[in-house]
Amino acid sequence: MSKEPVFHWTQSLLAEAGKEPFSDGSDLSGKLGYLLSQLDWKISEFCRMHQIVYKEIHQIKNAETDGNRVVNFADHMAIAGLWAIGEQFLGKIFKAYLSCKNGVDEITIKAPCKWDDVKREYLNNGIDLSLCKNYVNANECRILNNAIRHESTVSNKLVQFAYFVTYYGMDLEKVPLEMQRYVNSIYDFLESLIRKANENLG
Repeated sequence: MSKEPVFHWTQSLLAEAGKEPFSDGSDLSGKLGYLLSQLDWKISEFCRMHQIVYKEIHQIKNAETDGNRVVNFADHMAIAGLWAIGEQFLGKIFKAYLSCKNGVDEITIKAPCKWDDVKREYLNNGIDLSLCKNYVNANECRILNNAIRHESTVSNKLVQFAYFVTYYGMDLEKVPLEMQRYVNSIYDFLESLIRKANENLG
């Protein structure tokens, strides 16, 4: 097994490897700053879980075990969990933002769920998601999550991203995934979204 587990930006190994996300969010305050603390905790725990899984895979691997297959399966499950964090925070940020913006209770706000609806509703409220940091990689993670759930091969939806071009038509379970890039992109994207919402709130 040659792949490494993912790390949160605060973990020293990540910093030493030069794999920090674009922003550490440490200077974020404002009305929605509390969401960054929640995001940090979720991403940190996600990384810890990924590290534990990789450690266990390394310990149980033997001559009859296809370590890469097991790692790829673990990464597929991790992508689903990572995008679930993305979806949760897109909803949390939307509700908190509209609550502050319109002076209404969050419980009265229904966050959109479908991607096109999410993008449209944010745009209708002054935030273009495509302008958030690392949007392209976060969107790739979203589409990869959908492909893992619904497709068995690398299809046209994935080959729109440069990383997947050479894997076109290949069994998705055999494609190595760049997990650290996806973790960093989800963190960057959501942190940037929180920052933009804060700026709009003044």
